[in-house]
Amino acid sequence: MTPQIEAAVNWWADKLNACKQSGLSEEERRDPANRSYELAEMLMTLCRPEVSAEQVEKFKQSLATQIEGKKPYCLSVDYGPDMTLGQALRDAAIPITHGTLPIKTNMWLQDGKVEVSYGYGAPIETIFSA
Repeated sequence: MTPQIEAAVNWWADKLNACKQSGLSEEERRDPANRSYELAEMLMTLCRPEVSAEQVEKFKQSLATQIEGKKPYCLSVDYGPDMTLGQALRDAAIPITHGTLPIKTNMWLQDGKVEVSYGYGAPIETIFSA
């Protein structure tokens, strides 16, 4: 596994046990009309499935195998995971719920970098650069 793919896979794997749910922009959070959505985010976090270390390793192996040699590549979760992340979750027998992975999140693997926008309207951050 290349260091770029390892960084991407580990980022998603880390979110299986601890991720924030952010479907609102900072501006939308200031609007009292969106309080019910904030409650939904909390419920998604509370309903996140328990994931064993063995499941995390299976998830990482599956995801790495699927994206190896396919660059540029994009991984994303809107309200549910894209096909690649969904398959990795199924291969690891991890339930696919709204709280399993962070919603409104995108990751790009290209040009020796891994970039992530973590949550709705979040800035793009570089988490790996060769």
